[in-house]
Amino acid sequence: MSNDTSSLKEITFSDVAEIIKRQYRFILSKWLIILVVGIGGALLGIAYAWIQPIKYEANLTFSTDEDAQSSSALLGIASQFGFNLGGKSSAFSGENVLALIKSQKIITNSLLKTVPVNNKQERLLNIYLDANGMYKSFSKSPLLKNVSFPVKQDPSTFNRLQDSVLLLVINKIQTEALMVTQPDEKLGIYKVTCLSESELFSKAFAEEVMAQVSDLYILTKTKRAQQTVTILQQRTDSIQRAYNAALYGRAALNDANLNPALQLPTVGIQRKQTDITVLATAYGELLKNLELAKFNLLRETPLIQIIDEPILPLKVVKYSKLFTGIIFAILFTFLLLVILNVKRLSKK
Repeated sequence: MSNDTSSLKEITFSDVAEIIKRQYRFILSKWLIILVVGIGGALLGIAYAWIQPIKYEANLTFSTDEDAQSSSALLGIASQFGFNLGGKSSAFSGENVLALIKSQKIITNSLLKTVPVNNKQERLLNIYLDANGMYKSFSKSPLLKNVSFPVKQDPSTFNRLQDSVLLLVINKIQTEALMVTQPDEKLGIYKVTCLSESELFSKAFAEEVMAQVSDLYILTKTKRAQQTVTILQQRTDSIQRAYNAALYGRAALNDANLNPALQLPTVGIQRKQTDITVLATAYGELLKNLELAKFNLLRETPLIQIIDEPILPLKVVKYSKLFTGIIFAILFTFLLLVILNVKRLSKK
């Protein structure tokens, strides 16, 4: 241990300065090749930025609105009595919404939607394939040259080849085109960014993704309340039909009982009157519960509030030739220095 400490103490500031001087002299001795490689890297970076296609960026921000006061109050009351009910994890809260927007279901449904293009409807999927040059590359392949996604074709009838292309596009969009972020975790505001080579696709796809998420959001949050309203509506309609039938039945018996001295026909009338009273009471209770259920459904229906929408013309995203050239020059120069130093050390 003492030997290691003494060896470390032998390295002084003058030694470090000497190493730096040697490295500096070595770089000066190779200045020509370093200059050539640096200039070559800069030119390569400029060429790379030049051939990169222009992309259009569509940004959309939104927030979710949930009536969570009742659940939070219940959790507070339960905690006072020593019970831990835990938090209610929602598919539309926190990072869940970020993953949901980029899910395969949402992207697939959005790609298969149609938008007007030159006075006709066209799938967003076809717009993306055409803008990215994928249809052009497909034409060179005997297997893929006939692949297309007609507007009138039902997605359930897609063949294996069509499904493969669709999955390829979904993967590209998930990794390259669609980005979802939450700028401030303290605020329930989310930002959706769509980046593509088609201005029409970027705008329409971002809007369609939000429409799909909003529909799924409302359906998920209100499914149980909607089922309650549907069941109550069916039962209310059934009781109303029975009540109306009882009214007509009583009227028919009254018309048939022309002799008031006969008491036997009045038994049927009394039974119908009893049915009417019971059905009227049941109908009134069901109608009251139905209105309460509708109000509860309205209260529980959440809202996705769009804050900012993409507006044409969209932001153009293009690599800066100067910046890319500088980055490439630095990178190539650094790699060259590493290689030259490794070769020098290997000789020693």
